[in-house]
Amino acid sequence: YYRHRWLMIASFLVSALLIGLYLGTRPETYRAVMVVMPADELDGSQGGSGFNPQSLLGLSSDAPPEFERFVNSFGSMRLANALQEETDGQALKMALAPMWDEKAQSWQKPTGPSTKLMALVYNLFGQEAWQEPGASDLMQYLENNIVSELEANTNVLTLHLDHRDPEI
Repeated sequence: YYRHRWLMIASFLVSALLIGLYLGTRPETYRAVMVVMPADELDGSQGGSGFNPQSLLGLSSDAPPEFERFVNSFGSMRLANALQEETDGQALKMALAPMWDEKAQSWQKPTGPSTKLMALVYNLFGQEAWQEPGASDLMQYLENNIVSELEANTNVLTLHLDHRDPEI
């Protein structure tokens, strides 16, 4: 134990240096948070006490059907289409920023060995390997990046999205 103390100290110092380098160079991330609930619950009254079957799904028994539809709409194609239309395509450009070339005002095809392999497979089946991103890509982005947390036995839904762009 005593003979290897310098090895342990050196390992600790190298680890601390690597952690410091990572923390100093990682991209800054911003979080957007939204808390939603049905309008009739804003007065603080929470109906429904005791067990109810809908609580197994995360919604209390008095959740209005409109709120349930609202909760289920996140990650839907309808929402992605509405976002595309309302933002004139800016939502997709922000979500998929690494693929958008601002100077050329166009989408850039992904490059790399895995992309070339996928292109070969698609071409074997007579399909186009790549197409410009659209509403379905925005829908997939929303599904993968919006985290929703429904408080147990309530209709309070918290949504959050982490992104590198502070304006998203």
